Amino acid sequence: MRNIEAIYNESLEGKYLIFRLIEGVYGINIKDVIQKMSYSDITKIDISDSPIVGITNTQGTYVPVLDLRKMYGLDEVSCYDDSNVLIVGLSGDYSDILIGIVVDKVLGINMLSSNKIVRLNKYDNKIDSRFFSGVAVVRNSITKLLNISRIMNEIRLSQREEQ
Repeated sequence: MRNIEAIYNESLEGKYLIFRLIEGVYGINIKDVIQKMSYSDITKIDISDSPIVGITNTQGTYVPVLDLRKMYGLDEVSCYDDSNVLIVGLSGDYSDILIGIVVDKVLGINMLSSNKIVRLNKYDNKIDSRFFSGVAVVRNSITKLLNISRIMNEIRLSQREEQ
């Protein structure tokens, strides 16, 4: 018989692309990642008070590139020379939205089983935890797992407010 926590976390199980952002370690389900590119390959734009730092063309679609540091109110880094951009999207309700997210360094891909993931309610006072689905220990570091559907929903809601 499987334990209740394993059943509860089952949907979070899978392969995750692990990356560093400032001093934190984060993960994103590999199914949501479409492409990895260098930050130097995007067209930079400067919109004050916006997490959008650039735009890129991916598969014929213009994709906004977000700096999660700005989105979450973290310390900003003025130089992104070694940074990467992950182009992410979801199937279904969010198939019309692709976004790029700036990450400091991609650390690798790890398989996370349900017994290694703890669902997240409120974990970190410094970061708005509604954008995370859980945490796991990967390579002796606590890894926060991004919930792309919540981020996409936030973007969709802000687009509606602007219209």
